[in-house]
Amino acid sequence: MGKIADVVAVVLAAGESRRMGRPKQLLELCGRPMLEHVLLMLSGLFERVVVVLGHAHEEVLNAVEVPGNALIVFNPRYGEGISTSVRAGLSAVEADAYLIYLGDMPCVRPTTIAALVEAYRRGGRPAAVPTYRGTRGNPIVVSRALKPLAEALVGDRGLSGVLDAVDPLYVEVDDGGILIDVDTPRDVEALRCALQCQD
Repeated sequence: MGKIADVVAVVLAAGESRRMGRPKQLLELCGRPMLEHVLLMLSGLFERVVVVLGHAHEEVLNAVEVPGNALIVFNPRYGEGISTSVRAGLSAVEADAYLIYLGDMPCVRPTTIAALVEAYRRGGRPAAVPTYRGTRGNPIVVSRALKPLAEALVGDRGLSGVLDAVDPLYVEVDDGGILIDVDTPRDVEALRCALQCQD
């Protein structure tokens, strides 16, 4: 089975990690930086991956192995909020649709992403959003038709407002990883457990 070609994976990894106190892209999980886990998984699923970097981007690039099918995009306006990274990622390449993936969510299963993309293709809606036990999570798939709405975003607002306006397809998945991200040092052990890291 070939890689997904009609959807581009866009990884948002430009944030300042203020609550963590250090670049969370570089947190070591199972012997690799967290962002590297995400990129390796997505590069195995998608023909094209876009990685939006900002804060500490040189440090990140020095530490993270970037797959050959990943395009690095630098967002100089990362300090203005996640909306700037969404816009930078969507404008980097043209595609029928985009998987918007948060760089601090290494526990989402590849099978979940493949199922989400397939549901989007069949659903006839401008976006597909995974849910776990009724709770909305990430990543999401959005049509290129939503790019004008995304380009109007400002500040530290992601695509949640856009989704509420377009009646997305909700896809229930059996994967709690769609709800697991890391913001504080306390979250790190939960990630290690979810990934089943061995000491």
